[in-house]
Amino acid sequence: MFGSTSVFLFIIIMFIGGGAGSTSGAVKQQRVVLSFKGLYWNVKEKFAPSRMKLPRLIKRHGESLPVKDSEIHEANSMILVYFLVLFINGTATCLILHGSGIYPHESFFEVMSALSSTGMSLESFSFIVASGTSLKESIVMGILILSMFVGRLEILPAIFGGYRFTRDILHKRTV
Repeated sequence: MFGSTSVFLFIIIMFIGGGAGSTSGAVKQQRVVLSFKGLYWNVKEKFAPSRMKLPRLIKRHGESLPVKDSEIHEANSMILVYFLVLFINGTATCLILHGSGIYPHESFFEVMSALSSTGMSLESFSFIVASGTSLKESIVMGILILSMFVGRLEILPAIFGGYRFTRDILHKRTV
């Protein structure tokens, strides 16, 4: 249905996701803009005279506001964590479905669709996985369900919640 280039472009768009405050489960446009602006400012500062102080301003809600280094660091960290989750879940899905006619870009598309809560799916992937007749398909469905859950909640709160949940169970504590 789609060529691999189209699928790759969809993966990038789903990775970036919606605007700040949206219910999309992706990285969010604000973080991508902060990351690229931070890279731009960093390169610009390297070539500027040492005594020159360059302003770090970004437009938010129509106002030019200063940007702290911690904001850029947080945006880069979130992008990295999302990428790692996509890479781990996409690779696991590829390895599990190896030999079933699913190409790697299709597996990554499905995982990114789950992480970003877009609900898009490729016909070939849906047909193979939706049958759910074998353990492999059930494991892939579990990975996609977990990806949807983590993407919907945002990654860091989901990781923190999972950590607290397992810690409380192992130490038999209640909060």
